[in-house]
Amino acid sequence: VLTSFADDATASYCFLCTTVEYPKSLDWAIFTLRDDVRFSDGSALTAEDVKFTFNLFMEQGLPSYRAAVSGMVADIEILSQLQIKFIFTEDAPRRDVVNLAGGIPVFSKAWFESNDARLDESSLTPFIGTGPYVPQEIMVGQKAVLVRAPNHNWWGGTSPLDEIHYIDFGT
Repeated sequence: VLTSFADDATASYCFLCTTVEYPKSLDWAIFTLRDDVRFSDGSALTAEDVKFTFNLFMEQGLPSYRAAVSGMVADIEILSQLQIKFIFTEDAPRRDVVNLAGGIPVFSKAWFESNDARLDESSLTPFIGTGPYVPQEIMVGQKAVLVRAPNHNWWGGTSPLDEIHYIDFGT
């Protein structure tokens, strides 16, 4: 939902959202999602996807992530299709709570449920995302080929490449 840049690691900016609202106390944060963001299958990104993803990380994510984050978020409320509110625990360190809530990638709830996908199980089936590229070919440990998502106008602008090839030359 949020992103940062290398020139200022302490700042976060809206990426999948248009606004972030929070009080001085940092007791909660409301993210208003962009209405033009789509997953690579063409479905719209929603607040339900954000809540689903957070809960997915808390249930199936890395134990170290769960341990670090589990005591920081008291509740998540979906205010509308494009608005989500994270309510933070009293004990959560206030410095990082907004970035913590907005710093996760967002997965499609519908895709995960229809594919019975899990974070805690190995799979070569790639999750769909909101970026301009989708995997075309994956050879584990050798190469990956990404191509422009078919029938998908990327919400982030024009992507300059038709294909991206990652090749592992060994270490």
